[in-house]
Amino acid sequence: MQTRFLQDKKSNNSMNGSPKSLSQHQLLPLLATLSSEEHQKILIDHNIISRQHPRKLDNLLKRLQKGDDQLSSTIDELVQVCVQITEQLRAKGDQLGVTQLSEHQLTNLSDEWQTLEQDFDTKAEEQQQSAQSMHDGLLGLVQQWKGSQNIENIVTTIIADQPSSVRLVMVDKKNYARLGLPPYKLGQKYLVFDSHNQEQIRQLLDQIGGDFSSIFAENARNNLERLDQSYRYQGDVSLRLQIRTLAQKLSPRSPIINNNYRTEIIRFATHNIPNFTPADWQWPDLVKVRHPYKPLLFGLYRTKQQKQSQIITLSVRKLCEHFRNIGCEFYSSIFESASLLFTSDAKVMSQEGREFANMSIALQIEQNRAILRNALISLHQLRQTLALEQQNPGPV
Repeated sequence: MQTRFLQDKKSNNSMNGSPKSLSQHQLLPLLATLSSEEHQKILIDHNIISRQHPRKLDNLLKRLQKGDDQLSSTIDELVQVCVQITEQLRAKGDQLGVTQLSEHQLTNLSDEWQTLEQDFDTKAEEQQQSAQSMHDGLLGLVQQWKGSQNIENIVTTIIADQPSSVRLVMVDKKNYARLGLPPYKLGQKYLVFDSHNQEQIRQLLDQIGGDFSSIFAENARNNLERLDQSYRYQGDVSLRLQIRTLAQKLSPRSPIINNNYRTEIIRFATHNIPNFTPADWQWPDLVKVRHPYKPLLFGLYRTKQQKQSQIITLSVRKLCEHFRNIGCEFYSSIFESASLLFTSDAKVMSQEGREFANMSIALQIEQNRAILRNALISLHQLRQTLALEQQNPGPV
């Protein structure tokens, strides 16, 4: 937060006091502010003063506070240091395009900056939290689909509603050979088609894929709508305009950064649902023509039955893997899009953070210049008072 510069509000009657009294009531508070760690760090960080300056300034303040016989030379040295820092601040301000402000303008802009900074900090925290929430939610959906155990239950339910031309069979020791399957397929589920007509089988698979797509679409829409609600940050145009306006007030010549805010609302729930129907090139891996056989020696050898006897099967496990892969690709694609969105928004927030830092520097430069202006005025008054006392010394 900005440190409000100290404004001298003492009555001009204080000039009539002793030099020591004047220095304590007017000058010391100003120079004490300038010598604070916060101000010194700002000046050092921006190469306005060297690291030796703070020690020198502290020594001069101690000498000024004592008000000893070296008061005149102390004042001269303080004037020299203040002028030097003022020139360096002016050069830095010119480099940044900072407008010289009155104390009233500086007060108003400092208040405006603090209010805007609070809004920005709140927005940045909200954006980070909502981005993390959506990130975790999408990652959870991807992981859920990679290891989903519910897909087979859904597929089994869909198959149960299909025509009687297809049968769902659990492979066991009694039927594996009649189905033309090896023994290691025991315990797996297979679709067995009564028809050998490829077109009928294709229509049946299209129906199963379409039914699964409908179930997936409803589930995905609910999941993504919930996540869309958790991610609020889409680029706050109002905040952007306020930042830009304040930046121009402080540094009219500073370049305007275009952060390319999105004005449209991005919704992941509007993504197109993928097609789960197997493509032609995927058929050979799913639909198999098998020949029943007679197992010998515990299935190590087999004797084929009549050559013309064949069965068309489809592995439910492979069909579920097919559906699972498509679902994973869908959520993984959204996850990647969301990651790009988060990166883009984080970049915008980072740019705005740098703008706030630049505005902070500009304000701090002007605050220090205001302090130094008042300090130089007080030093001049102190020098005049000291000169008058030397011309008209009081009674010993």
